[in-house]
This record gives sequence, C-alpha cells and structure tokens, in this order.
Amino acid sequence: MSQEFGSPAPQMKSFPVWAWCIIVPCGCSVVIVPILAAILFPVFAQAREAARASSCGSNLRQQSLAVRMYVEDYDERLPPATAWMDLMKPYIKREDVFHCPNVSKDGESAYGYAYNKKLSLLPLDKLDVPFTTIMLYDSSDLSRSAADLVSSLPNPPRHRHSNNLGYADGHVNRTKPTTDRF
Repeated sequence: MSQEFGSPAPQMKSFPVWAWCIIVPCGCSVVIVPILAAILFPVFAQAREAARASSCGSNLRQQSLAVRMYVEDYDERLPPATAWMDLMKPYIKREDVFHCPNVSKDGESAYGYAYNKKLSLLPLDKLDVPFTTIMLYDSSDLSRSAADLVSSLPNPPRHRHSNNLGYADGHVNRTKPTTDRF
C-alpha cells in the first residue's frame, strides 16, 4: 500500500508500547524492592523470634507436664535434679522438646533448660505454693539435666527481652527479669 501513494513507510519514532510495559515496572522495582525489603526483613525477624519464644514455652509446658506425670507415678515425689531429663523420657517421646529453639543452633548437645535443684526429691505436699514455685526455666547452662537454684537464667534474656519459666503446678510464663524476682 505504501507504494500506491508513493511514500515510504513511516519510521517508528517512539519506543514501542509493549517495551514500556516491561521497563516501567522493572524501573520501579529497583526503587520499591529495597524499600519493601528494608521494611519487611525486621518484621520477619521479629515474627521468627516470636515463634521461637512460643516454641520454647511449649517445650517447657510439655516438660512441666511430664514432671507432673512422673510425680503421679513415683509416690508424689519430684524427680532428682541429677538426671531429670532422662527420667522424663517415658513421658516425652521427642528429644527436641529438651532443646530450646534459640540454643539448638549450637548443636545437639546444647539444651538450654534447667531444673530447680531445691525441688530435688521433694514430696509434692511439701510445696507451699506450687503456682509460684519455679520448677523449670531457660538456662545459660546448656548441659543435659542442668540443675541449680534458679541462678543460671540467661542475662540478657533469651526470648524477646524475657525468659520462659515453668512452675510446679504445670503452667509456663514468660517473665522479664527484675532484681526482686530472681
């Protein structure tokens, strides 16, 4: 048709529309993606840490319940502090329950929980106030069956500025450290 009118086909002077559809979003992504990453990465890190703290609390809850079951089977007497984790094996089937998620990255031999040594072999009826008696807790002693007088709480705290504590009545609480509490 262009030969009928005697003029050559017009040259394309502008960038094709389809190319703009590819380049414009890519150009915006050079600016938007780093901004979104800067906003979202800390949020994801906080969510991951919240999940680890929750998982740790769940581990302590299962351990506390295992101790309560042990007490029922052994004449209402709390387990000895020297091998408390080994004695809980019949009540807890998964070994990972004994590993705090925030210290498990240190290896299979890192546990992160301790037992209140004051409760070793104590009859249950000798506990004055079970719901305020700390039985299991986050510990800076990473050995298996760690036990002390609640002196190895991690400082700084392990989970979002707090430590998880399991009480003799079976409940678990996340507590921020204060000088008068511990």
